[in-house]
Amino acid sequence: MNRTTETEIRFDHSFLIESLVMPLAAGTYRLTVDEERIEELSFAAYRTLAAHLEIPSIETPSLKRQHLQVTRAEIDAALLKDQQAARPRATEDRV
Repeated sequence: MNRTTETEIRFDHSFLIESLVMPLAAGTYRLTVDEERIEELSFAAYRTLAAHLEIPSIETPSLKRQHLQVTRAEIDAALLKDQQAARPRATEDRV
């Protein structure tokens, strides 16, 4: 049994995915994840088959949209970097 989930993820700064040469603009992006149920277990668990990031961002008007295959690790790393860029550095807070 397979399932597909769509979520919207927000980047406040431009970000780079390993498979791209140029960074993507800040904005809200749609992430689609295809998973399959692991039948051998006594509880419900799923393994990721594929993840796709829809580009450009949702806010960008475009007649052409692409689905870039990504890994969850790439997305998590980009989101973490984006969050860290939003935090002021401790040395900047001190006056």
